[in-house]
Amino acid sequence: MYWNAVEGDEGRLGLHDPALNVRTISDLNTALLRNLDAFQEFDCIVGVPRSGLLVGTMLALHLNLPFFHLHDFLNGRFDHTYTRRKSSKHRLFEDGRHANSRVLIVDDSSGNGVTFADLRRRFADEGFDTAFNIKYMAAFCLPAALPRVDLHLELVPFPRVFEWNMMHHDNSRFYCVDLDGVLCVDPTPEQNDDGPAYEAFCLGATPRLIPTVPLGAIVTARLEKYRAQTETWLQRQGIRYERLIMCNLPTGAERRRVKAHAKMKADAYRTLGGMLFVESDPAQAREIRTLTGKPVFCFGIGLAEPIDPEILPSNNERMVHGPENERLQKALEAANTRCKELEYVINAVRRPGFAQIKAQIRSLMSAVLGRRSG
Repeated sequence: MYWNAVEGDEGRLGLHDPALNVRTISDLNTALLRNLDAFQEFDCIVGVPRSGLLVGTMLALHLNLPFFHLHDFLNGRFDHTYTRRKSSKHRLFEDGRHANSRVLIVDDSSGNGVTFADLRRRFADEGFDTAFNIKYMAAFCLPAALPRVDLHLELVPFPRVFEWNMMHHDNSRFYCVDLDGVLCVDPTPEQNDDGPAYEAFCLGATPRLIPTVPLGAIVTARLEKYRAQTETWLQRQGIRYERLIMCNLPTGAERRRVKAHAKMKADAYRTLGGMLFVESDPAQAREIRTLTGKPVFCFGIGLAEPIDPEILPSNNERMVHGPENERLQKALEAANTRCKELEYVINAVRRPGFAQIKAQIRSLMSAVLGRRSG
């Protein structure tokens, strides 16, 4: 174990179902594009703050429709439509001819439809429901919300996490979060000297994603000897957390020698529990996923997939270690042997007698590809 566990760490963040529903910004965009035909009837899009603004602007840009912040819409401010290319639908609002326009109110999600129910009452009280033809859309819904929405893109049950608000949601108290590359930038090679330059980096690292809610645990491969500088930086940034877990090896060289980065993170994740690990490095994310069998989110790729048990990249120094590494290394060596045998046979094809070795080629190809020859 490359980190210092304390009493109470076991299951500290709770034991959660590994089947976590994660939706990325890319997933959202794909869902919108798949359903564009359902939105052709509308004259404008209105976004419910905060996350509905993301959905609304994406949809309005795809369709080149006028877009309004909910507060602007409620206050009759139609002078700025937030899209560059003007169309007849833009001029409806700019020229004051928007009576009976078809309006789509959008939010990113709806659990029980309460937000939309409140909006319906407010629109009725202020006469908007007679001045406009209004419909309501939530991108991702629970079944309980369906009676209160007119359109939705997908039913996404709990437990669920959305990329665009994952660092600002109460669920973050169940997360394990990497530090460098997530909360702050990664150090440059010059800064990463395991000495004075790295101390200065730990104290003055440029912030990257600053959560607005407390985190369950920050799990970093930074060495314990930099704990004071790290805690000082976190306090300065106003980042709240329950546990700060660091690597207990003496030097960066030793950490690289035993390849401890992902292994210590995976071990901490397994021990603490929690619903999600947030990692910045794709290779480490896949290794943590493989070692724990639990969800790992990596910005840029979404949910990490486990490492293919038949492949061990030779240029990656942060892969699986111990008995698992031994098994994968043997699989790689066996594959290399088969490839050499196949290369020998292919070279033989260039000489006379191809028909006589056809069966051997088929047999070796079957072994390399992992299936019976037909």
